[in-house]
Amino acid sequence: MSVLLIAAVTIHQDPDAQKRYEGYVRGGIVSLEKYGGEVLASDEAPEGIEGALPGKKIVVIRFRDRDHLQQWYNSPEYQEALPHRLENGDTAFVLMANEL
Repeated sequence: MSVLLIAAVTIHQDPDAQKRYEGYVRGGIVSLEKYGGEVLASDEAPEGIEGALPGKKIVVIRFRDRDHLQQWYNSPEYQEALPHRLENGDTAFVLMANEL
């Protein structure tokens, strides 16, 4: 069964932080394909219909299964890119089964 990773991201307002965050995009996001990840949606200006949005950018990524997601997250490529995200933004990751 495939799984979805929903990322709610708020990049720090510091202009340098936004530039440094690109290191995460180049390393972390680019490595998705190697581990079976597919970006289904990405929106830098999502519209809230009800309640507070958890981030200023929402990304939805599908993996074949939980094992592939874990392989990606624990991969050398992602672990090298991860500090760029952690130091330059606030992110919440939500993992959910894609039972459809």
